[in-house]
Amino acid sequence: MQDKVAETAITEMTITQGMKEIKLIRKKIEVNCGRITEFSSLLSNEKCHFKTEEEQKQAVISLVQANMDLCRRALDINNAINYTNIVTLVDFETRPYRINELLQLKRTYSALKSQTFKSMNDSNAINNRRHVTSDTVNVVRFYDTEKRNKLIDDQDTFYSRITGRLEAVNAVTLLKVPE
Repeated sequence: MQDKVAETAITEMTITQGMKEIKLIRKKIEVNCGRITEFSSLLSNEKCHFKTEEEQKQAVISLVQANMDLCRRALDINNAINYTNIVTLVDFETRPYRINELLQLKRTYSALKSQTFKSMNDSNAINNRRHVTSDTVNVVRFYDTEKRNKLIDDQDTFYSRITGRLEAVNAVTLLKVPE
């Protein structure tokens, strides 16, 4: 029954809310780790942080369990985000994309496309030209610089649009969990 309650709460949050909650959970875990370290031991001549040693021991156990529960919650939210990204289609530019596809384009393939277009350059010929003493040797390009620059600009614009579209979609898309 408790899992169903947690699942329902997850499906009531957006992707953006889920990502924010994961960040908060990580911070809570870090704070709890500091408290666990503080309460886990002390010197025999020091005073307990709690009324009794047993209470202090129980506090450590409780903090450890809280972190285990927080880890489980973060994992559940992360799994819901991943699932949502795979199953949710978003209209973008000329066709529908899965959120996951847009993320891959943004994180990896957009930069690779830009790198591909930027690789069309004169650097190799210019470098080799330095070793040639003849004034009759010129750099010959096997690409159109205007086309290349347009491709780079178009790719950069496409990348920017992906970022904006993902921000808008993530703010309104509710998380889904597999049934």
